[in-house]
Amino acid sequence: MREIGITDRAIDVASLLEAAKSLAEDLRLPEVISRVMTIALINAAAERAVLLLAAKGELSLAAEASVEGTTAYVEDPPLLADIAERVPASLLYDVLRTAKPIVVHVSGQEHRYSSEAYFRGRELSVLCLPIIRRGRPMGLLYFEHSLSPGAFDRDRVELLGLLAGHASSALENARLYENLRDSEIRWRSLVDQLPDYVVLVGRNGSLEYVNAAARPTHTADFQFNAREFVTGEGAETVTAAVERVLRGGTQEALEVRVELSGAAPRWYAVRVAPIVIDGEIDRVIVVSTDIDDRKRAEAQRDRFEAQLRQQQRLDSIGILASGVAHEINNPVQGMINYAELISESAAADAGIRELAREIRHEGRRVTTIIRHLLAFSRRDPSELSGQPGDLGEVTTVAEIVEGTLSLVRVVLRRDQINLSVELPDDLPAVVCRSQQIQQVIMNLVTNARDALNARWQGYDVNKAIDIGARALEGEDGEPWLCIEVSDTGGGVPEAAAAHIFDPFFTTKGRDQGTGLGLAVSHGIVSDHGGRLVLDNRPGVGANFRIELPCAAAPRGA
Repeated sequence: MREIGITDRAIDVASLLEAAKSLAEDLRLPEVISRVMTIALINAAAERAVLLLAAKGELSLAAEASVEGTTAYVEDPPLLADIAERVPASLLYDVLRTAKPIVVHVSGQEHRYSSEAYFRGRELSVLCLPIIRRGRPMGLLYFEHSLSPGAFDRDRVELLGLLAGHASSALENARLYENLRDSEIRWRSLVDQLPDYVVLVGRNGSLEYVNAAARPTHTADFQFNAREFVTGEGAETVTAAVERVLRGGTQEALEVRVELSGAAPRWYAVRVAPIVIDGEIDRVIVVSTDIDDRKRAEAQRDRFEAQLRQQQRLDSIGILASGVAHEINNPVQGMINYAELISESAAADAGIRELAREIRHEGRRVTTIIRHLLAFSRRDPSELSGQPGDLGEVTTVAEIVEGTLSLVRVVLRRDQINLSVELPDDLPAVVCRSQQIQQVIMNLVTNARDALNARWQGYDVNKAIDIGARALEGEDGEPWLCIEVSDTGGGVPEAAAAHIFDPFFTTKGRDQGTGLGLAVSHGIVSDHGGRLVLDNRPGVGANFRIELPCAAAPRGA
């Protein structure tokens, strides 16, 4: 330990170094400046101390200290040129230029800074020493003592030089921390303005940062697991992508439907990218853009395009079917008439009469197909209950469904099929040709019955048809009505589902269906401005939805 005697007291170098170590205990610039000034003033035995920091070739006042206390100028510090009356500017510039300490004893005698306006009429001992960092001055420490002209001797200058060395490191770290904090504040402010969800995921899966758009309103603690933040059907896809990026460092982009931060499920375009520090993946940034409206628009467009293609296909086949039906109908009717004449002829034996009856049976089957063809092509007036453009009368779903079930309840009971009907009383009325909508429901119930009987020959507790209805809000915001017919008959085979509304397509046997029922039903519902939709559940059952616009029909009409 070395002791230096200055003005009747000793300064312990070890004590100074121990005090200087405290500068590294804090990274806040105001606190570091305050500690530097306190330690400097005490160990310099000065009456006044000034700290100036250099930036972009300019010196600015960072702090002033006296026995009364320290004043820091962290916010908007004044430049040296603006405080010439408070410090000897020429001396300070010389120290900054030479990077060497300067001691001046100001008295009535001439000295190198006699022309300095600040020194006129004063008697002082002053010391200014540079604060050096990486070989360049980053600031200055300036001290004054008026009572002891020789206060700043060589030993004290060396001692304060040690302090300046520690101060340079502490001040640079504090300044870097301040810049980093300001940069982070600006970054967070910018990111918080984004409508996208932005999160930082640490290597352990915790969320280290969540921007305002994604931030849960119910918590201020964002250190929770990413699996709690991302939920829903696409959650595993997102978390798997994050884990892959953490392992491999490659960027990923995906579109998923998830629940973020407890919000309702929506579609998001998710981009996952690594943040690499010193060649190592430190964390992952995830940016999620809400694309739910775009996805809905795309789904609506695809649905409209599919409906258009289906309608064009049906129209083309309908025109062909109408022509074929008219061409076939007359000769077939003649065949039936001749078969009746043969069966009534006295000259015909029993075998011939049996053949004639068979011809008549098959002929009538052909006429049934022809009638369906004509109905399908919309060219048989007997199948229409109104003129083109006439959507019928206001009616309720209860009237439509009950009118249909009155024709099939006995048959369903005989086949031991459980029938469930749930029709809320407050459903809106609908403007439609009720007989045609009944025809659609009848066709759906008949198909369901056939599927159930094919799956179960007799009674089974699961052998059921459910008919329900509910109100909808259409994509145009207007009220719609949905009638659903569901069964437990095993559903439509996957390969057949895409063609279920195609004319002449059937999954039934040769003598069980013509393949026109659903095509006709699809056309009827389309004529009403509605939709006939299949929600297929292979292995479970089929759910057909009849969706109709309510037009201007009053509720409860």
